[in-house]
Amino acid sequence: MIINQASLKPGNVKIKARSRILAKDLDIAKSKSTATSKGAASNTQNKFDTIEPSMKNLTPLTISFGSNAGSAEAFAKQLAQDAPFYGFVPTVISLNKLVDKLHETKALAVVTASYEGQPPDNANKFVPHIEGSAIDNLHDIKFSVFGCGNRQWARTYQAIPKRVDAALNASGAERITQLSAGDSGGDFFGAFEEWSADFWKNICLHYGKEMPTEVRSSSIKIEYISESRASTLNIKGMALGKVLENECLVDMSFANARAKNHLEIKLPAHMSYRAGDYLDVLASNSHDQVKRVLRRFGLSANVLISLQGQQASFPDRPVTCSDLLANYVELTQPATRAQITSMAGKTKCPLGLAQLELLSGDDYDSKVVEGRLSLIDILEQTPACGLSFEELLNMLPPMRSRQYSISSSPFVQPDQVSLTIAVVDAPAWSKIGRYKGVASGYLAERSSGDRISVVVRPGSQHFRLPEDTLAPIILVCAGSGIAPFRGFIQEREAQSKKGLLTGPIHLFFGVSHPNVDLLYKDYFQSLVESGLIHTHFSFSKKPDGAIKSVQNKLWSEREQVSYLLDAGAKVFVCGDGEYMEPGIRQALLNIQVERHNLSEAEAEIWFKKLVGDDRYNADVFN
Repeated sequence: MIINQASLKPGNVKIKARSRILAKDLDIAKSKSTATSKGAASNTQNKFDTIEPSMKNLTPLTISFGSNAGSAEAFAKQLAQDAPFYGFVPTVISLNKLVDKLHETKALAVVTASYEGQPPDNANKFVPHIEGSAIDNLHDIKFSVFGCGNRQWARTYQAIPKRVDAALNASGAERITQLSAGDSGGDFFGAFEEWSADFWKNICLHYGKEMPTEVRSSSIKIEYISESRASTLNIKGMALGKVLENECLVDMSFANARAKNHLEIKLPAHMSYRAGDYLDVLASNSHDQVKRVLRRFGLSANVLISLQGQQASFPDRPVTCSDLLANYVELTQPATRAQITSMAGKTKCPLGLAQLELLSGDDYDSKVVEGRLSLIDILEQTPACGLSFEELLNMLPPMRSRQYSISSSPFVQPDQVSLTIAVVDAPAWSKIGRYKGVASGYLAERSSGDRISVVVRPGSQHFRLPEDTLAPIILVCAGSGIAPFRGFIQEREAQSKKGLLTGPIHLFFGVSHPNVDLLYKDYFQSLVESGLIHTHFSFSKKPDGAIKSVQNKLWSEREQVSYLLDAGAKVFVCGDGEYMEPGIRQALLNIQVERHNLSEAEAEIWFKKLVGDDRYNADVFN
């Protein structure tokens, strides 16, 4: 019961829920699993202690991932968490580590992403290995593949998942489900839920296991206590960096101006980077979002809880409700169909039930996915829903880190990076208040001296300056897409100061207005005056005739662009992947058609060769 309703101090309250399989009684590390005690699977293994005799008949299942940003790895760990419920003991390893374990594998689930059409770093050995002609005797393997991607990368969407799926099948392995794809710009988590449900049904059928008939109960048990808070989330390589500077680069006095901030961050002692790399930042949910959840469940921010269960991403020591919601779970992620269906099962009010049935049915894409309706958004609209706090925690995805392109070069300061971030703060698409970016809002609020959790992640090997300093380069970007190019330009500037001859740099940069958000204006002007770079600006709110976008500017300078391309220039593109990057590609095709009298088909062949020769590389986002 609750003692003292005003302050919500629970008195002698214990809420417990038991799953059909007691995860704490399963020791993955001591089973036939070959997962290492360190590395990707360690978080999963550390949650288990001993094997009960009744658990020894579990079937080994290998869950392998290819992941740069962490989504595929997180999905793999979710499968491992669910495996005992269906009668399997999981091993979680990267695809590269699977190379040496492939012929020992029987049941296999693969979750992998693509990176500009190439394998993730921890899958770059596996893909050529499995596609090798000598791999033809995998007939004992039963497998399924789930691909992570983003449809904005239309030319390379699901490229690696498709190759892995085809190569495994060609090598004799048997599919137990068809290849399934998750679009990070759509119902990403919902697609994974649908695939995993199909995967468990089919693999249980193959191994003669009965599918559980009861609904899996909450795996989390809460005991309200009064001890110190838990340790932070464990993301590989993360350490504390120090914010040295945080400056808004935009004149926010103009109507509809959108903030873009420049941050200088001192790296932890052991970290290094290259121009073109990313900085992973572990942020926290905003106070407003946390308060919404606390208010919905009648919880006090300072109440300490102890969580027990299978969630590897939750702390195993006491933590306050506010810290748990701020630091360990995603609160703004759109709800999945399955989650809304579960909420409907907890709702007796006819009006609320009808609303939830529509949201999980006909209205799902238009209102939930496109409107980015989160669980708390829906809970606030359906007050009669009886979803418990424990059940909510089971639904919420673990907090993930966010990647930002580094906007500096180590040639200038090797132990310090800069970030150029677009601060997301706008009316919510759900029409419920304002939507604030989790990481961008968090970073915008940091002050000099603040410590933040960061780790450097390598960029694509293709998104690098040419080793030949004389090679001409064309940089095309909009808004905060300037970030990696500022690093490239800094590097060429440092090389020039050391006496190296450097080739021409042409920067095509699109912003809204020259007096509002022309980022790093003075810096670029000084480099123009020194002869290091040539700038070509476009302004959407102050167009020069028909020129209001960066692709328009590229076309207007087509004679110069054509000359540079003929001279072997390498093209880099960074920014919006839905409209800008396709527009850039089309502008380049149009330039070739006009300047070299090519047909459209011939221009397409030319562009494919440009990409194949590593002379066109894009780093895009939505």
